[in-house]
Amino acid sequence: MTDKYIVIIQRAYCFEYGSCISYDSDLKFFVSSIDAINHIIDMCNSDDFNIGTVCNNKLIAFNWMK
Repeated sequence: MTDKYIVIIQRAYCFEYGSCISYDSDLKFFVSSIDAINHIIDMCNSDDFNIGTVCNNKLIAFNWMK
C-alpha cells in the first residue's frame, strides 16, 4: 500500500493547574510530504508543525517538517 501524508499541529497549553500538549490534524491525506507541507503553510502561515506518514490507515511515522 502506498504511504500517504498528513499534517499534525502540536500545541502546548499552560494553565493554573498544570499543562498539556495536544496533537491536531485536519486529516487531509496527501500523496507527497511536500504537498502536505504546502497545505499547512498556506493554511496557517507557519513552519511549526509535523508531518505524519500513514500506511493502511495507521500512523507509521511522526516527523518534523522538512
